[in-house]
Amino acid sequence: MSLITLPPELLNLITSPLTLHDLLKLRLINKPHNLKFQHFLRTELFTHIHLHLPQSSPRTSPKSLKTLTLLPPSARTYITTITITSNHHPNTNTTATPTPLRKHHLKLALSTLPSLTTITIETTTPSHLTALLKSLPVSTTTTSLRHCHCICPGISLSDVTLPSSSSSITHPVTSLRTLHLTVRIPNNPYNYKLTRSLWKYISTAFPGLESLVVRNTSQIPTDPSTPWPLSNTSNSNNTNNNSNSNKSNKSNKTTFLPKQFTLHNLKTLELYNIYLTPQDITTSLLPVDSKIESIHLEACHLNVPYIDWVDVIYHIFGRQSQSQPNLPHLTSLNLSLSGYHRGIASYELPEIIYTSTTHPLSQITLPICQIPPPLSQTTLPLLLTNPPESPPETSYIFHKDLQKILTPNRPTPSSFWSYLTDDLWNSPKVTKWKRIRLLADQYDLDLKKLSAYAHYDYQTADRLERKFNADLDRIELEAQTLDSDD
Repeated sequence: MSLITLPPELLNLITSPLTLHDLLKLRLINKPHNLKFQHFLRTELFTHIHLHLPQSSPRTSPKSLKTLTLLPPSARTYITTITITSNHHPNTNTTATPTPLRKHHLKLALSTLPSLTTITIETTTPSHLTALLKSLPVSTTTTSLRHCHCICPGISLSDVTLPSSSSSITHPVTSLRTLHLTVRIPNNPYNYKLTRSLWKYISTAFPGLESLVVRNTSQIPTDPSTPWPLSNTSNSNNTNNNSNSNKSNKSNKTTFLPKQFTLHNLKTLELYNIYLTPQDITTSLLPVDSKIESIHLEACHLNVPYIDWVDVIYHIFGRQSQSQPNLPHLTSLNLSLSGYHRGIASYELPEIIYTSTTHPLSQITLPICQIPPPLSQTTLPLLLTNPPESPPETSYIFHKDLQKILTPNRPTPSSFWSYLTDDLWNSPKVTKWKRIRLLADQYDLDLKKLSAYAHYDYQTADRLERKFNADLDRIELEAQTLDSDD
C-alpha cells in the first residue's frame, strides 16, 4: 500500500510528530490488532524509564517520581528497568539527609511497580543514593527486583547514611540477585567501622545475592608507612620478610566483615581496592561448601600480603577430603596481586589466573601465574624519558600445579611464592622493576595534582622531573650494586 492512497487525516497522523497524549489515544479498528498495538506501544514507552532528579532545594519533592506513581496500573506493569540520575544544585547541601517526603515518594514508586527487575542509579548526590539504599529494604512489594547497580564513583561512603542497625531493615529484598556498587570508600586507617557497616547492610538487606561487585574508587594507598586500619600501631615491618609480621598478623583477631555476615547463594564475587583479612575471605565471603563459581579480587589489601594471601589461596585450593574440595563449584579465579601491596618494594606477588569451563576445580588445578604485570600506559612514557639500560620484559608466565606445593603439608610463604615464580618474586631484577613502577606512578600523581591548579607551576614541574630522574638513577645504581655482590 502506498502512502498516497491513504486518507489525508491518517497520513497526517503518521507523518506528524505525536505527543505521548496523542499516542495513548490511538486505536485500531480490529480489536486483536488494537491490543497488539497497545502492547507494543506500552512496551516501547514504559519498559525502560529514565528518571532525572534535579535537586533544586532540600525540601523539593522530585516531580518525576510523583508522575511515576500517578501512571495507570496498566502502564506500571510494563516497567521493568529504571535508571535514576541526578545532579547538584549550587545552593544545596549535598551531604544532607534526604527529607521524609523524598524517601516517601521513592518508596512509593518502587512499591507500586510489580514488574520492576532492574534499578540503576548514577548520581553525584549522596542524599539520593542514601534514599535509594534506605528505600529498597522497606518496599514490601519489590519481589520482582533482581538487579541493582549503584554507579556513583564520585560519592564518598562517609557522606551516605546507611541504616543504623539490622532491625531498621524491616523487609529484606530477598529477590535481589545482583548488586553492583561503585563508590568511594576512603582508604583511611580509621574508617574500618564504615566498611563494616557497608558489609552489614549488604548481607542484611540482600540475603539472596548471587552476584556481588564492590568497587572502591579511592586512590590505592602506596605509602608503606600507612597504618593497618585494624591495628593500633603502624605496621612498619611490612617491607621485610620476617617472622615478626606473622606474629603481628596472628595477634589481630578483628575483621572488617561483621560476624553475622552470610550470603549463602553467592556465586560471583568481584572486589576492587577493598581492605580485608584472611578470615573475612575464608570464613565470611568464601566459606567451605559455598556455591561460589567465580572470584575476582583486584587491588585488595591484606595486612601482610606475602603471608596472608598464602592462607587465602590454601583455603581456595584446599580440600575437606581427598575427593572433596573446599569450593567444589569454583571454575574461575583471578587474584590480581601485583603492584598493590601498599608500596612494598622488596617483593612482587604474581597474578594468579584460573579458568575452566569444562572441568571442576577438583579435577584440574593448573592456574597461570604471571609476574610482574605489564607496565601501565601512564608509566611507560615516563620510563621512555630516561629508560633503564635493559628494558624489562612485560611479564613472566608460569604454569604451576598448586596441589603439588599445597599438599601434603602447608608450605611456608617463601617456599610457596618461590615455587610459583621460580624464585623471581623477590629477585633483585623484579625488585628494581617494581621500585621503578612505584616511582613513576608517584611522579605521575604529582604531575596530575600540579595540573589541577589554574596557573601551571613550571618551576615545581622542573623540580619534580629532576627528583624523578635522580631517584631513577639511584634505583639503577643500587640494582647494579646488588648484581655485582651476587
